[in-house]
Amino acid sequence: MTNHESRRVQIPLLLGAVALTLCSRPLAGEGRTHHFQPSRYYNTFSFAHEPVLRIRPGDRVVTRTIDARGGDHTGTRVARGPNPQTGPFYVEGAEPGDVLVVRLEKIEPNRDLPR
Repeated sequence: MTNHESRRVQIPLLLGAVALTLCSRPLAGEGRTHHFQPSRYYNTFSFAHEPVLRIRPGDRVVTRTIDARGGDHTGTRVARGPNPQTGPFYVEGAEPGDVLVVRLEKIEPNRDLPR
């Protein structure tokens, strides 16, 4: 990819982050903010998992994750461990071999004490 090209990214992406921005040379002012509330989690990386959200380069995803044992922000177990993942997110325009740049803008604990 040259410095003047802008590509759309289109591969499954599983995340364990709270807020992120996906960058792939977006144009100025480009990108939407998606507020995603997960209802299902996976413990494997697989193309068999249907994407939960389709996003484009420059988009921002704001979401919550759960802890390694499947506990949510209230301590309620909502998935089985170990290490359940939020996603996958489908990134428009990616091709095999493309590199995705993911910028974590904010990460904070989802509760005051470990459980």
